[in-house]
Amino acid sequence: MAVREQSVICDAAADATLAAVASKAYDVRLLKAKLGIEQGNRTPSKTASFPLATFTAALEAAASDRGDGLLGLKLGKSFQFEGFGELATLALVAATLGDALEKFVRHSSVLQSNSSFDVSVSGDLARLSYAIVDPAVKLRRQDACFTVAVQHAFLSRKLGYEVRPSLVEFQHTPEPDASDYRAHFGCTVQFGKPVNSICFPARLLEEPAVHANPDLGSQLEAMLADRMQSMAGSFDFSFAIDAWMVSAFSAGTSVEIEQAASDFGMSLRSFQRKLMECEINYLEIRNRVRCRIARQLLSETSTAITSIALYLGYSETSAFSRVFRHLTNISPSRYRMQARPAHDDCDSWRRSPTLDGNAWLIAGREPAPSSRDSNRRSADGARERAVVISAERWSCRDGCWPRRA
Repeated sequence: MAVREQSVICDAAADATLAAVASKAYDVRLLKAKLGIEQGNRTPSKTASFPLATFTAALEAAASDRGDGLLGLKLGKSFQFEGFGELATLALVAATLGDALEKFVRHSSVLQSNSSFDVSVSGDLARLSYAIVDPAVKLRRQDACFTVAVQHAFLSRKLGYEVRPSLVEFQHTPEPDASDYRAHFGCTVQFGKPVNSICFPARLLEEPAVHANPDLGSQLEAMLADRMQSMAGSFDFSFAIDAWMVSAFSAGTSVEIEQAASDFGMSLRSFQRKLMECEINYLEIRNRVRCRIARQLLSETSTAITSIALYLGYSETSAFSRVFRHLTNISPSRYRMQARPAHDDCDSWRRSPTLDGNAWLIAGREPAPSSRDSNRRSADGARERAVVISAERWSCRDGCWPRRA
């Protein structure tokens, strides 16, 4: 399928989901750094968008780092539906469940583009389905789990009682097995299907909903229709490649141009032709993405520079340092020293999870060496030391850090 618009999710919905991830005691600061997402508190815009490939990669990375293959289901079950903004309100105030789902599907592009939401009825069974149609968005398992779990929770909230699905279907295969999925939904769960869907008795579509407000619904429909029209835009190929690379780095897969062409559903020649038509330099995009992620990891975490280089696909730390210096006019270690908060003095030690989540990284800075120690300095003048230690109890001046569970 030829993608004709940006693959994005509403900024407010992405922020609400990341907040839900944080509620599960996950280090969202590290997660955002790994994906090159700007840190800090901000007020998400109702109309701004977030790259869909980066959003799905965030869910996948969080699940992987926690070792929780069911994270998407857990997030979806407790997710506050209002996080989807006015589209959620429109569905919540509809007179019946069928009306709510029809309106949600019709205006779904304000929530997420290049995605298929649909409601269909076959006999006495209704099916609410969902699928991402952009082939370049590769990490989909946790997103599918999250979305279907949210849909299930919405059905129950809309009708005011627990709705037990008749059948749930997923595009992916279960990991490690399907029993946890069946326990979550309380019904048969099938895998390897064309779309993700939740099936329930069709008669429920006609049931009156709680908290209906048709007048408010009419106002919201008009507003969302205008927003859908204003959001329709051209396809930015550079934007799409950027988001795809962020996803690939987080998954540890290749970012070579041949892999990009394959994931975008194009031959290498066609992909290169498209780059030329759009006046895009593939290597420049790769350097830009690597530099953005590196800056976030250096300033927001204590991850070893060697680990950052490996995460970004460099075979040697020296190669990473050379490219980073070329792009920023400063070495990675000096960038980290300058980016640290003022209260993080040279004698302090900070505990932070490493990229692989298997050890704790304790990083600090030594005083400037004398001329006698010059031979111990690295080629780029770094004076940072990084020691990866196990999760055993470790004492410092500020107290005792317990064994990591």
